[in-house]
Amino acid sequence: MMTCFKKTLERFMADRRGSYAVIFALTIIPILIAIGAAIDLSQAYVAKQRLTSPLDAAGLAIGSMTGQTDAHIVTTAQPSSTILILSSAEKC
Repeated sequence: MMTCFKKTLERFMADRRGSYAVIFALTIIPILIAIGAAIDLSQAYVAKQRLTSPLDAAGLAIGSMTGQTDAHIVTTAQPSSTILILSSAEKC
C-alpha cells in the first residue's frame, strides 16, 4: 500500500506538465499591480503638471510687474492665478 502511494507521489513530483500555468498564475498578480501603479503614477504626474504650469505662468507674469506696490501686485495676482488653475482643472 505504501509503495503504491510512494510511486504515485514520485510520478506526480517528476511530472513537469502544467508547471508553466502555476508560474504564470503566481507572477501575473505582481505584474498587474506594477502596471496599475505605473498608470496611477503617470496620472498623478499629469495632474501635477497641469497645476504647476499655470502657477509658473502667473509667477512669471507677476515677476515682470515692476514699480508697483505689493498690494496692487497681490490684487492683480489672485484673480489671474485662480483663473489659470480653474482652466487647467477643467481640462482633466
